[in-house]
Amino acid sequence: FQVFHAKGPGGFGDGGYVNAPVAASDRPQVLSFRMPKDTAFSHIRFDPGNSQDSLLVHAMEFRCARQTVHFGPGELLALFQPNEQVRDLRQTPEGLAMRFTGDDPFLFCDEDLRSTLAKLQERAGNGPMPALFGLLAAVFMFLTALRLG
Repeated sequence: FQVFHAKGPGGFGDGGYVNAPVAASDRPQVLSFRMPKDTAFSHIRFDPGNSQDSLLVHAMEFRCARQTVHFGPGELLALFQPNEQVRDLRQTPEGLAMRFTGDDPFLFCDEDLRSTLAKLQERAGNGPMPALFGLLAAVFMFLTALRLG
């Protein structure tokens, strides 16, 4: 599983990403992505890879020191857009559910996150826009047999 980061919409390149391993399971998993210290970004893209046909995302959090910004399923649905290989994307009582049709599905955020991240860093006592070293944490439920009826 990869999280790409960029300084502008669509600016996701080969070097701008971090990885987290995911094991096939029907149980919830917490994935954490530690961003490089010198990373300042405004846009992100979630790339779950091609080893599953579905995914259920419970929530996403940005963390810096002991401060967090939380995004629930409804906020994630409003924040992220799917590419053409995400067949179904919808909010369910369990989280943001999606099914994949191709081998390179991803969700991208075209909203500028700089002000959200700057406020988070200020609350954490790091001042506005220092070198980003906070933790980008995402809570995911990985389901291999998700049925969207």
